[in-house]
Amino acid sequence: MSTSNTLRQVEFGSAVTVELIDQDGHAEPLVFVIVAERGRLRSRPAGENTPLARAILGQRVGSTVPYVMGDIRQVRIVQAQPADVTQEDVAARRAAVLAKARKMLRAPTPRCSPPRSAANGATTNEATAPRGHTHT
Repeated sequence: MSTSNTLRQVEFGSAVTVELIDQDGHAEPLVFVIVAERGRLRSRPAGENTPLARAILGQRVGSTVPYVMGDIRQVRIVQAQPADVTQEDVAARRAAVLAKARKMLRAPTPRCSPPRSAANGATTNEATAPRGHTHT
């Protein structure tokens, strides 16, 4: 990765690498592109009006900024560089994600059996009932 392609701050069209830092100080990396929201482009890449994009837009690479979402407390901006993504790329990627989600929704779900214990195939309640007592 060449330093000539590295930006000093996060801007529209940036491919950004951040670390989401939780309340215990653990960091989880996340890479995404910030795009201007046009129409319904709201999946990765992140739209300019998403909370994360708003928190980091205009911030300098290397800085850590407050970002409270769930157990996340801060976001550290690791890298920003110009993205080679067009609005058409974003639309195609979004369509692929939606198609995959629709396919998963149509897939049959496995059926579950009631829990069994090792005691002669009795159900959990039958196996754990005290002797001399019956369940009603």
